[in-house]
Amino acid sequence: MSAKGADVKTKKKMKKILFTTALFILGATLFNSCTKVEVENVFDAEKQFLSALNLYTDNFMATPVNSTRVQRAEGSSNFETIYLNVFSEVTLALLSEFENIRTMQDVSNFIDRTGASIEYTVTETNARFQLDVYASDIETALNSMVSEAKQYLYAIGLKEHEIQEMLINKDLPELAVISIAIDYQLEGLTSPSLAPSCRRACSDSFTEAVNWAAAGLIGGVFFCGGGLICTGFVVAMYIREVAAADSAFNACVARC
Repeated sequence: MSAKGADVKTKKKMKKILFTTALFILGATLFNSCTKVEVENVFDAEKQFLSALNLYTDNFMATPVNSTRVQRAEGSSNFETIYLNVFSEVTLALLSEFENIRTMQDVSNFIDRTGASIEYTVTETNARFQLDVYASDIETALNSMVSEAKQYLYAIGLKEHEIQEMLINKDLPELAVISIAIDYQLEGLTSPSLAPSCRRACSDSFTEAVNWAAAGLIGGVFFCGGGLICTGFVVAMYIREVAAADSAFNACVARC
């Protein structure tokens, strides 16, 4: 299976998620009718959620990878085998770079430079680019982000059955809870309190960018078909795109 269609190509290094201005504007908009304790609970849940996003990207990119076809027990679930389909010319320098891959950050850099795509089925063209990726912690990390996203949604008043209805009605995977949580945080950006037209234009651009990122997330997760490394990469790219949108929003507002 190829992850090319899921837009898993890395175009630049992973950014830290700061969400400085864009997300924390909520204090003056979404929760102005809440009690102090309720507002504090919401911000605590939000901080935990954003912290989980940061921790995930750091840990995922540090995930160990061994490109030398490590010896492992048959049936072991600790590793997942992927193949990189390289479309550029295969040179000695490229092969040397591949053999020096040790982490998913290295994989990300390799994809960036070669235009390779992640695949799960061995072929004549990708067989020499096999990677065994340590995957035992990735599912736990993904589930942790979903849990923190739900805690945030609970804090702003949503019930579990309401969250499940949103997923079912739109035929979304469970991981979509992450983008749903970010969508609720973005409501503050479209508040009437953002009166200046310049700032409103900034928020509109930000929202559009995040919506596109969310579409890529949903499509990518479906495309990966349950493959942990592919799914984990798609989620990491989604977080990167939201971080880039947040950075652009802050720069835009600074120019207003």
